[in-house]
Amino acid sequence: MRQYLVSTMHPALIEAARIDGAGEIEIFHKIILPMMLPAIATMSIFAFIGAWNNYLVPLIVISTPAKYPLPVLMGYLKGGKVAENLGSMYLAISMSVIPIIIAFAVFSKYIISSISAGSVKE
Repeated sequence: MRQYLVSTMHPALIEAARIDGAGEIEIFHKIILPMMLPAIATMSIFAFIGAWNNYLVPLIVISTPAKYPLPVLMGYLKGGKVAENLGSMYLAISMSVIPIIIAFAVFSKYIISSISAGSVKE
């Protein structure tokens, strides 16, 4: 996040906002935060994928297999009779990818539309 802010936020933008009479909170909410949307969206995608693919914590915390999330359930079923039917395992794997694709589709518009390279000309 810091590296993205350093590479995109030119000090002249903040100085221009201060000259126009904007306060620090207004500068943050109207200038910095909209320019940070691509980084926030990228971090949100990574956080969602990390939480979705978390295997160890649900395996330790949840005691009944009926409440396992899908990635843990696939690992649990791998040793059972379900593993003999590879079609059902492949279907479960493809279903576990769908929420990640949806999250990427939702947040990718912020990554693409908020790129502000070249906003300051000097």
